[in-house]
Order: sequence, then structure tokens, then C-alpha cells
Amino acid sequence: MTYGFNVHYSYTHLNQAFYSESAPLTFDNPSYHYFNHTLARALGLDETLATQKGLDFLLDTRGHGLNMPIAMAYSGHQYGNYTVLGDGRAHLLFEHRHNNDLFDIQLKGSGPTKYSRGFDGRLTLRSALLEYIISEALYHLNVPTSRSLAVIKTHDHVKRMTREDGALLIRVAKSHIRFGTFEYASNHPDKRLLKELIDYAIERHDKDLVHANNRYMTWFKRVIKRQAALIAKWQSIGFVHGVMNTDNALISGETIDYGPCAFIDSYDLTSVYSSIDAMGRYAYGQQPYIGSWNLATLGKGLLPLFNKDKDKPIERIQAALSEFGPIFETHYYTLMAQKIGIGQFKKSDIPLIDALLDIMARFKEDYTNTFINLTTQHYPKTPFYQSDDFKAWHKRWMDRLSCEQAPFERMQKHNPFIIPRNHILKNALDHAAYQDNYDAFNALLKHIRNPFNPSIPSSLQRPPSNDEIVTTYCGT
Repeated sequence: MTYGFNVHYSYTHLNQAFYSESAPLTFDNPSYHYFNHTLARALGLDETLATQKGLDFLLDTRGHGLNMPIAMAYSGHQYGNYTVLGDGRAHLLFEHRHNNDLFDIQLKGSGPTKYSRGFDGRLTLRSALLEYIISEALYHLNVPTSRSLAVIKTHDHVKRMTREDGALLIRVAKSHIRFGTFEYASNHPDKRLLKELIDYAIERHDKDLVHANNRYMTWFKRVIKRQAALIAKWQSIGFVHGVMNTDNALISGETIDYGPCAFIDSYDLTSVYSSIDAMGRYAYGQQPYIGSWNLATLGKGLLPLFNKDKDKPIERIQAALSEFGPIFETHYYTLMAQKIGIGQFKKSDIPLIDALLDIMARFKEDYTNTFINLTTQHYPKTPFYQSDDFKAWHKRWMDRLSCEQAPFERMQKHNPFIIPRNHILKNALDHAAYQDNYDAFNALLKHIRNPFNPSIPSSLQRPPSNDEIVTTYCGT
């Protein structure tokens, strides 16, 4: 019995240089801690997967007659430095086919692999809960993302700064093919691997291009479009990924890796929350530029595919990359226009949007709550709203909305009334992981799954005080 999984193994048809068979750790008494019933139904899975027998199946697929899990090999530029990597604490169990799409079913925190580089390959309960709730938040904010099917308690301990409860995460993604997977293939001594990988990627994610002319360049442009759209969505909701290394960029255009991530409070392009990003490489305002840098790195890795091209391959790659900026700006300003009630974005709206952001930056105004206040038309008596700058902007805005149909209804659909604020999330995670008190975590999880509902407790909308500013950490 496979509990509704339509099991496939397409990735293992690739050259074995791309992966290594690896047995996950076993645990004496694992149990589901959270099970994502909504995701399970969306994937067409049997409800009995949520039982202990279903968990036993996921943690011992080989014992249930399936193939050995694998760890995937890849490389990546981490903070600009090239590194050979791989799944050091994750095992791809299999792929699940549903509605003609394949989904990776990955077990995270499942122990060391040949790519672990001396680390223990484990996951703390706190890190598992963080990925579970942030991926749910982004999904319900309409941002493409990997998702968590389950958090599993292992009932043992993991050594970090202190002893912490261990956990496993079942992660679902359209695939785990990273920009860094292509870097790995491009730098591998076997020069056949790159073509094998891109053919596989096109077959898996962009089947309409399989027989297209110039399919490799067309595919690269499509990846550019997906990244531009994804990062525009991050910017529009104030999300800071925190570690935009090329090994954390998926060619599918989904968000992955929830380590030192955060949501901005006051609007500040220099916002950095990661404890290890001392130079601000992955600051909030840097994300579009890093997205472009990552794509350029991917493009460089693809050059061997075009070296025999008579049409100057470097120039063609550069021409494709030059499209990122305009595509990003169109997506971004379209989203921002919707946040202020404009249904049909025009380039003439850019100064209006930029003017609001400029005033917010100068007054250090809270990003999410500003758009909530604009949506509800309830303005607190603060220096920002009482300033001449805001009043002048507000008049321009009202003039612009005079030709829009139902602008405030539109705004309610595009401005979340809740985000998982860093100080609130930290409190919820600390109480859950360290005190076994899940009241705050469950309340936050409930509301972030319905973020456009105005009936959100005010306590979950409160910006932090100066002594609540949160630094985030990598979960490794």
C-alpha cells in the first residue's frame, strides 16, 4: 500500500553522478507532530497517510518494497563563493505523480549522507516548525513555494548550542533542481552531464519546449521569467529570504530553504535579519539584484551548450539576462498598484507608488500595517499620517482612484492583514519548541492560513518594540 502516492523515480534515470543512494536514519518512536491535511488532499493522498502506519511507510519506504532513497548532488555560490555541495541532511524518497505533474517527496533531517561534510544531518524541532509555518504563510500569500506535508517528532535530541528536540520534515516541491545543480553539471569532468540535466529539466517542467527550436535558450528565458515573478512577489509582501545562494534557487520558480528568513517591519531596503549576512548581501532591497546575479551564474554554467553556436553565445546569454529587470519591474509594480487599489497598472503610476514608499522609508513606517490602514481608511494619529507629505500623496491617490472600480475591495484581496512577524513568530516557536506550549504557534498558524481576512487579533498585527528586534539564524 502506498497511501495514494503514485510513485515515480525519474531523477534516478539520470547519470548516478547526480545522486547517491542513501539510507535515512531510523528512530525508535517517531510520531506525527503536525500533518498538513489540506496539502495531502491537494496531492490526492489517502487520509490513512496521517496514521502511524502511514508514517511508518514514509520512514521506511525501502521496507515497503520501494527503491532506496537518494541524496542529490549539486554545487552553489554561497555568499558569492563557489562550493561543491549536496543534500547533507535530506533524502529524496520518491516522486509523486498527480494530475500529470511530478512532485518530489523529500525527508529532511534524516541523517548524514556522503554530502554532509562532517555535519550530523539532523533537524531541530524548532527549525522544522519554522519551515512548516513560513511555507504555509507564503503559500496562502500566493507565493510559489515548497510546502511541508508533515513535521515528525523523533523523540531524541540534536546537539546545537544546547541540546534540542530532534525532528523530521516531509517537504514537497515541484522538484529540487537548483541553479547549483546546473553549476555542478557544468563543472563536472563528464561534459555530457549538462545536456542530460537540461533535457531532463525541460521534460519535467516545460514539456511544451521539448521539440521547440532553440529550446535551451527559450527555457533559460522562462527560468528568468519565473525568478523575476517570484522575487517581485517577495518584495511586494516584504519577505526577506535571507540566504539567496544559488543552491537555494529552484529552476521551478518556487521558494525553498527557510533558515534566516523574515518579514520586514518598517519599510527599509537595507533590512537584514540573518546573523551571518554581515555585509548585507541578501538585504531586502538587494533581492532583485541577487536574483539577477544568480541567473547570470546559471547562464554562465549553460554556456557549454552554446559554444558551437554561430550566433555568439555570450551575447545571447547577456541579451536574455537583460530581460530580467523589465520583467521584474512589470511584475513588481503591477502587484504594488493592486495594493493601492489600481487594477490596470500604467507606467505613469510608478511615481505614485514610489512616492508612498519614499515617505514610508523616511518615517520608518511599518510596511504591512501601512497598507492595512490604506485598505481600511483608518489612519492613526501618528507623525506619518499627519505629515504634509502623506496628505499631499493621499490627495494624488484619491484622484487616481476616482477612475477605478471597487479599489478598496481590490486592496483587501492584495494586502494581508497578517504576516508571521518576526518577534511574534520567535515567541511562538520558542514556547513550542522549548516549553511544549503550542497556544501561540497554533493561533498564528490558524490566522496566517487566512491572511486576507480582516478579523485578525490586533496582538498579531503589532510591530515590534525596540527591544523585540529579531535576528534570525540558519537552522543547520
